[in-house]
Amino acid sequence: MNDFQVGYARVNINPPLGSALFGYYVKRLASGYLDDLEAFAIALKKGEKRFLIISIDNCSINKALTDKLTAAIEEATGVPRENLLISATHTHTGPFTSNPEGFAAGENEEEIVMRYVEFLTSRIRDLAVMSLQTLKSAKVG
Repeated sequence: MNDFQVGYARVNINPPLGSALFGYYVKRLASGYLDDLEAFAIALKKGEKRFLIISIDNCSINKALTDKLTAAIEEATGVPRENLLISATHTHTGPFTSNPEGFAAGENEEEIVMRYVEFLTSRIRDLAVMSLQTLKSAKVG
């Protein structure tokens, strides 16, 4: 009997307009959307073991954010952090997820960044749950 299962989900993670965007060493602010930023998850299950592979459209994800995301995922799903892989696509049109250091749009930029981090954490937690809800029998070939 095949006890291998795979699931998949994706969510929109667009930042609010006015968010400072990462990369290029010049101040750039989100002023609209040409293509959505998304996060994708593949859930794998073999027997009782579950694994999640998550890709986030952003330039980078630092350790503090990774720790926050893995804690939220682990709490919501029970999947242990050693069974999680989280990566960034390295897009230069993603928002800052930590202090933008000199690229701030204004006095409230740190607040905008922190609100986005909370939004992103919520979306990634939901993404992990949804991907596990779609588990179906699969074969590797």
